[in-house]
Amino acid sequence: MKKLIVFCIVFLSAQLSANNFNTDQSHPPGTMRLEPSKTGIEHAEYIDESVITISNWLVYLHWTRMEYGTQSAEYIDALPDSVILQKSLPYPSWRHPSFSTYAMVGISYEQAMKYCIWRTHMVNELFERTGVGYTVSYSLPTETDFEEAYRQKKNITLNIGANVHELTAGKAVLHIEQTGALNFQPYLGPDAIIGFRCVAEIINR
Repeated sequence: MKKLIVFCIVFLSAQLSANNFNTDQSHPPGTMRLEPSKTGIEHAEYIDESVITISNWLVYLHWTRMEYGTQSAEYIDALPDSVILQKSLPYPSWRHPSFSTYAMVGISYEQAMKYCIWRTHMVNELFERTGVGYTVSYSLPTETDFEEAYRQKKNITLNIGANVHELTAGKAVLHIEQTGALNFQPYLGPDAIIGFRCVAEIINR
């Protein structure tokens, strides 16, 4: 119950826009729907409207600390590379509220994957308790997901690749060329300009 209270108060306000949340939610909160593909190539149903922010990650860290403890492997594994993260900020404390809306960088591919799993569990737990009539699964976007979002001209709304390069499920990094072309490069590790967003699939309605 303790973790649910923390989740409801902090996570919804920080990530899901609580003012727009209700039990008749037609799509996973924080996301927007991608149109069905006209090419027949499968892609995600929904994609995050923005990259994961420092505020989002701090909620994740807070929950992990409360659930497992400050000295736990789970909490330590969730900590970002603060040296890398700090390179993206003008002042020394990345936890300062001034940076809450900055993109979360300085984390590994594995950490991003674990965040998606955690988010899946938390949202589904909330949905079960509030009567939302479906469950959802979050993951990192594939290259096809990004290509489809970009093709549908949602790149302006979603700001894909504008503020930071973005991780993909296939362990690549999306760069946007000056020409506007999508360029996927091999992932080489955490970086001060690599962030991520999630995609979502409704798995039981």
